[in-house]
Amino acid sequence: LCDRLNVGPQAVHIVILPVRGLPDQPPVNLELHILPRPERTQALIKDLCTAIRDMVSAVTSRPTAVRCAMLDPVTYVALK
Repeated sequence: LCDRLNVGPQAVHIVILPVRGLPDQPPVNLELHILPRPERTQALIKDLCTAIRDMVSAVTSRPTAVRCAMLDPVTYVALK
């Protein structure tokens, strides 16, 4: 993730939360929120999401969905 987005590990925050979905939805869902950069093209993000989905599906042996949202750097707020 860090290599593909060209960021250090301090820029990545991973959280695992239990959820309940509908029976026809994948039981594993990943959501990415990424600040845009010119080099983060739709194709790069799609390839990244595909790789993450395939890796997590292989590890969990469960269907996995990945969603990615590009954050608006003007309105994004993070308090730490």
